[in-house]
Amino acid sequence: MDALLDFDWIYATLNETDIDSVCAAFEQLPDVDAARLIHDALRLSAHVLTNHKDQLRTQLCGRLAGVEIAGIATLLAHVSEHADSAWLKPVLTTMPRVG
Repeated sequence: MDALLDFDWIYATLNETDIDSVCAAFEQLPDVDAARLIHDALRLSAHVLTNHKDQLRTQLCGRLAGVEIAGIATLLAHVSEHADSAWLKPVLTTMPRVG
């Protein structure tokens, strides 16, 4: 399960497959808060990520910002520190939130 909470795994899997495959991997997990919220964020972002996989960082930060769960905080910290190109990081939660 730890791989599913890792941004690098999510990013690589999305780029090798599609958003439906990434979401399907999360659906196989037991109901763990962090995994469920990441899955919800990905599902809510599917309409964007289908055609714009490069928006993964922005979508995750915009939908998960402010969530006080250890796995989410770690994921978001990893997203921010491993940005390999310019991207828009939401500073306010303006997207529909998960949960």
